[in-house]
Amino acid sequence: MQNRPNPQFDGNNAKFEHYKWNAVFTGQPKISVPAPPQQFPESRTYSQAFNHSKKTGRNLWELLTPILPDSKNKELLQSMEIELYQWMLTNPVNNTLPVDNVPFITGFQFNPAKTLEKTMAITVTGKRNDDNMIELAIPAFTPAKNISAPPKTESITFKIMAVAYNIATGAKASAYLTELNIPYNDIQLLSQNITLPVTPEPGVLIVVAIAIEYTIIREKNLQAVHNLNWMPAGIVWSGYN
Repeated sequence: MQNRPNPQFDGNNAKFEHYKWNAVFTGQPKISVPAPPQQFPESRTYSQAFNHSKKTGRNLWELLTPILPDSKNKELLQSMEIELYQWMLTNPVNNTLPVDNVPFITGFQFNPAKTLEKTMAITVTGKRNDDNMIELAIPAFTPAKNISAPPKTESITFKIMAVAYNIATGAKASAYLTELNIPYNDIQLLSQNITLPVTPEPGVLIVVAIAIEYTIIREKNLQAVHNLNWMPAGIVWSGYN
């Protein structure tokens, strides 16, 4: 019998697994049974990238849960897995050089309805410092001028989280959360650098995300805002060793 292609959809393109049919003689009329599918190298590449992206996405999502606006949003989780899949197709596991601002991942937003870019008129950047730790740089800004906020906002909180996940072993390496509380007024704040105690290691993907939480005054009481229209959060830096 001839080889017959069986299409396998990988999300973008149809890939094929080829089956080889072998005749089996049993003393009865000849019948044919399929041999196990034989995956070609290209098929294995797509399959491995898909599996890595699914596993990595689920683990990162779990690590980042404390700052996610909606941790039960499965569609958004799938969107992050797609971005991870695009990166995995570049075969980063075999890369021996450190990568800063990992493509497809850096800039990912956990709340498309209210992104960091639409909220802040400043850009927070990250880098590896001389001690091989991650350092965030927050430029000078005036809260009431450079950050949009709901009415009656009294203060804002930058929730900064760094998580590390070992792609090679599947281990959640570490997670670190810190907060920066800022009065919402017209007083300019000086620029500052924040060192995160997360050390890059071989095979480890590090993600640094920021969420903004607003505290408003309502009926003479202070309360946090839990409206998705005012819950921006996104990845500001990522790196891989």
